[in-house]
Amino acid sequence: MRITRSFSLVMAVSLAGCMPWRAPERLPEYTSVEAARSAADDHAAFLNLAGQGLEQIPAGIGDLAHVVKLSLRRNPLKALPPDVGGWDQLRWLDLGEAALLSIPGQLGGLGKLEVLYLSDNALTELPAAVGGLTQLRYLNLDRNQLSALPPAIGQLQALRWLRLDGNALTGLPDELGSLAGLQRLYLRGNRLTALPDGLRGLKQLTD
Repeated sequence: MRITRSFSLVMAVSLAGCMPWRAPERLPEYTSVEAARSAADDHAAFLNLAGQGLEQIPAGIGDLAHVVKLSLRRNPLKALPPDVGGWDQLRWLDLGEAALLSIPGQLGGLGKLEVLYLSDNALTELPAAVGGLTQLRYLNLDRNQLSALPPAIGQLQALRWLRLDGNALTGLPDELGSLAGLQRLYLRGNRLTALPDGLRGLKQLTD
């Protein structure tokens, strides 16, 4: 019994380090734009298009006002369409493992977005427009090819969790130190030789 309890505690702690700060909402889930459109109502919904082999994103996502959570993970998209800026109803967006080479500046128009996964892509830079994601609380950029971050990262004042493991960062912008509410910062597997003095201002940092 003692071993079982200890194992359960270890698992709970391990999962807490991998998951966002709270469990995701349980929303009605649809696996196609058509299904989500036919079921449109006043209830928030999850459009799960993960792993469907999509090379292009289906049109009409921005018209689904009730879809607040969208997963496009594990699709060979390579690029996002300019109308991504019209998905302004989203609060949660997963673009991990989507073979993305770049991020259009229009993504910065998603003013309600709270959670954004961009992990496991081939991104070499972030557009300065990312600073427009003023409600963002969780940003995962693990395992890309980023060598630098734009100073606009300092505009994400709601950010609590920033993951940058497995990139090619050689430095960090001083503006990172202005994220007063940041609680978790992950930088493993980069090329950093020093940290900016501004990080001393991150008084809420716990991990």
